[in-house]
Amino acid sequence: YALLNELRTGALNRAGYISGETLMGYDQPNKLVVASTWDKLDSWRKWQSNTLRKDIEKKLRPLLEKPAEYGEYVLGAYLPR
Repeated sequence: YALLNELRTGALNRAGYISGETLMGYDQPNKLVVASTWDKLDSWRKWQSNTLRKDIEKKLRPLLEKPAEYGEYVLGAYLPR
């Protein structure tokens, strides 16, 4: 979990970061979902392409059963245009 904390700490210092949480599977404690909220999609994409974040993700890869999956979602029913 130390590497996940590094990711969260790195995100905390980025423009547009609002909040984040890590969810653990109730019956599958090795299954994690990390969700973060950003002010706009561009802010997330800048962090996603950030060298620091990529370096931490490389360290995480050997610990994963399969590659990390990413998705972008809108909070609530409002879809910005």
